[in-house]
Amino acid sequence: MSVYRRILRGADYTHRHWVALQEEKCVGENFHALRAFCEERGLSLSRHGHSVICDGQFYQVFMFAEEEHAETFRARFGGERMHPSERGKGARWAQWKKGKGRQR
Repeated sequence: MSVYRRILRGADYTHRHWVALQEEKCVGENFHALRAFCEERGLSLSRHGHSVICDGQFYQVFMFAEEEHAETFRARFGGERMHPSERGKGARWAQWKKGKGRQR
């Protein structure tokens, strides 16, 4: 297992509240706006994250330690909540199985 994968696994336990945004909302100037929003409000955004794919769409996953912080971020940027158990396993770990994980 790679070092980065181990770091992500650790973040899975410390930052269990996830928000998925469509990829195009996370690039260019939007990338800096997303980070600045979290920093200015002191949100518990993890430095780590990952991408998932669902129905041919790519999403960036933002991971938060506090549920309220995840909801603030989601409300501002229009993302979707994602539970860690909705992520695929093994070679398909980047697959987002919407609604197939544990309930929030």
